[in-house]
Amino acid sequence: GKRARSMTSEFMQSVAVMQRLIFAMVVAVNWPCLGAGAARIGPNVTLRGGVVMPSVGLGSSGGCHPDPDGTESQCTGYNASLQAMKLGYRAFHDALSYGNQAGLGAAVKASGIPRSELFLMSMVPKYLMGYNETKASVAASLAQLQLDYIDLVMVHHRAADVADWPRTVNAMSAFPNNWARPGSPTNNGTHAQWLAPACAITDPTWVLCQDETWKALSELKAEGKLRAIGVSNWQVSNLERMKSLKQELPTVNQIEQHIGWHDDEMLEWCANNGVVVQAATPLARSLPALVKVGGNPTVSAIAKKYGKTPAQVSLRFLIEKGVTMVPSATSAEYQAENLDIFGFELTEEEVAELGQVSAPCRGNPADGLAKCWADPGDMMCGTPEGRMFHCP
Repeated sequence: GKRARSMTSEFMQSVAVMQRLIFAMVVAVNWPCLGAGAARIGPNVTLRGGVVMPSVGLGSSGGCHPDPDGTESQCTGYNASLQAMKLGYRAFHDALSYGNQAGLGAAVKASGIPRSELFLMSMVPKYLMGYNETKASVAASLAQLQLDYIDLVMVHHRAADVADWPRTVNAMSAFPNNWARPGSPTNNGTHAQWLAPACAITDPTWVLCQDETWKALSELKAEGKLRAIGVSNWQVSNLERMKSLKQELPTVNQIEQHIGWHDDEMLEWCANNGVVVQAATPLARSLPALVKVGGNPTVSAIAKKYGKTPAQVSLRFLIEKGVTMVPSATSAEYQAENLDIFGFELTEEEVAELGQVSAPCRGNPADGLAKCWADPGDMMCGTPEGRMFHCP
């Protein structure tokens, strides 16, 4: 009897071990980015739906103007983009609100690179959230970039702080005076002043704006004008709401991520739900601790070990965490450096060390602490009656 019970117990333990091994194999095959500790990615990632996106793209680099007028070759943004294409970049990020998309579009035409080999990104600005407004925003981006389709369009913000209005941006031919509503926009030469969109007046929480904007983007994707759609500055709670409503989840969530500011909860949620995280400021706007030799002892020591620069180690940290990125750079040296991060790997111990680095970048600009975005969780919404609350 005792021997039989012992053999039965050993058999059950063996079955349990085998079940765990099978589950681990299934997880590894189907969810290669599951968990913050096993998220390393390569030069490309495949978005939900099969669209392939380079893991490193060029962030908006250098100025230009919104609408093509034939003078784009004089723009810093045009030359930076064209130079990056020659260096091997194939992904480029821009946004309607930056007011410089004509430069990127002209560079694409001048490069001679087949359109199918490039991955181009744009964004719907907060002042054009809403169903009709989003359709017009994408139409304007297509015209400014001189494209038939855009590979990825993201919602630039989930909401806007009450202090954002009125908002001044570059004037665009697609939006004459009072296009959205009386007084929005008001064009004055090369600039335009916008008020909050109508959906935010109807619903000051901006949830209506989120839903209408997402519906419009989903339709544009179905029409073939967009290959993938995403969001930016979304919090886990916003993504959870989309999931609970059975909305199509974004393929990408672009947020602030870098050494000193990385959200492992967000990374794990996105990995478990098929959402790729993209770092908009992977070097914290050239924070010395992340890009300068001696700026931070941990970063610099690891860089010396591998014969790399601190910036390359800082970017490689994100690759190890499963995060794609769009660092900005206008010089050929920095563009090449930022792209050359796939020839070495960090150990788990080094990733853990870098994860503990404190890189303060919020605070008084005079102290060099204005390198990072405002914490999106601090954004304040408000009703027409003046009641203030944290934006959901």
